[in-house]
Amino acid sequence: MSGALCYPACEHSADGVGPVCWGKCPASTKECGALCLGEDEICSEYIANEVKIAFQLVVDASEHTTAGTVIDMAHIGSEVTFPNCPAW
Repeated sequence: MSGALCYPACEHSADGVGPVCWGKCPASTKECGALCLGEDEICSEYIANEVKIAFQLVVDASEHTTAGTVIDMAHIGSEVTFPNCPAW
């Protein structure tokens, strides 16, 4: 139950917050919001870089730079697509 609403229980010892189940980061990684980063990555730098790339995507799209837009979209897609944890 969250607020006045009921949700199914989370699996894998995840914590339920409303309709979202939040798991734990695997060993040798660290939390960065909803992400798990490598031990050598710095959360604020990672987020700043992703925002910069997203901003560049908007600029390239507004300038009708097709090649730049496609490259930006491919980079964003590869950066935010993380593998599922084997324990899940």
